[in-house]
Amino acid sequence: MADESNKIKIALTGDKTKEAIDLYQLGVILTNVQNIYDKGYCYYSGNKKMTAKIRENFKITSKSFKRGSIIFDAEVFICTAQQILGENFTPELIIKTVSEAFKYLCAILGEKQKGNTPTINLVNSPGAICIVNPEKNIITVSGNAVKLADGIKRPLKNIAESVSENPGTELSIVPKNNEITPVSITSENAPLFLQGYFRSDRRLYLRGIVKNYSADSFSGQIQILPSAHLPIAPEKYSFSILEEYRKRDNEAFIDSLKGHPINVDAYAEYEVYGKGNVNDKIRKLYLSLHNDDNDEPLDF
Repeated sequence: MADESNKIKIALTGDKTKEAIDLYQLGVILTNVQNIYDKGYCYYSGNKKMTAKIRENFKITSKSFKRGSIIFDAEVFICTAQQILGENFTPELIIKTVSEAFKYLCAILGEKQKGNTPTINLVNSPGAICIVNPEKNIITVSGNAVKLADGIKRPLKNIAESVSENPGTELSIVPKNNEITPVSITSENAPLFLQGYFRSDRRLYLRGIVKNYSADSFSGQIQILPSAHLPIAPEKYSFSILEEYRKRDNEAFIDSLKGHPINVDAYAEYEVYGKGNVNDKIRKLYLSLHNDDNDEPLDF
């Protein structure tokens, strides 16, 4: 029996696709499908990005188009034998890692959309990671999939945008190996990948202690201290110093690492999913020292 481990089925389906296909939409989706697997190849081969020369060694070819919607079989090829950590890496390995990275992103982004913070725990089996959400659901993926996940976010977002603009459309990538999870973007899960950020223009007066800080990136974590009229929870937050105040405020943030509280002006940044759905959990604070003598004193 012929080896079909490098084969996938790509399908763009929906009521609109039965009538006619927007060539621009089709081009966007198929280009980004290719980009997803390019990221997998580059991850394992150690290349930073795909080039024309590298393209000679890695490609996806399509076969047997079916009528009614855009459905076709495809094959993933690595044209020269390559190794990673002493073992051959194959098209099937790339297909599997991409599918696991997709599963991982769905779990993580799904929990964040609900306002939950997923817990990621290393387990004993080599390279495996568990994601535990508040309902105690667990998924297991490879460490390689977790590392690849960031790389495929942008092409997934581009596909999700196209699917969202055409309700009822679905993009699915189904491996011939039915033990590998399909990649599927629908109107229902597309908002997960349309994540963006919204920075509030409401200025918050806060007091906190810097817990870690990089003077190179002007960012770190700050523990916000309790007060009588605190506008946010007294927790630890990631932060960056506002660009226009970095030179002025850098030393004060470094000094706070010694345990000295500082008063800051803060603007909160939130994650946005889909079309304007703002998660009320703060992603990051943008800070500067509070030095305005005309303001009323902070109530601490």
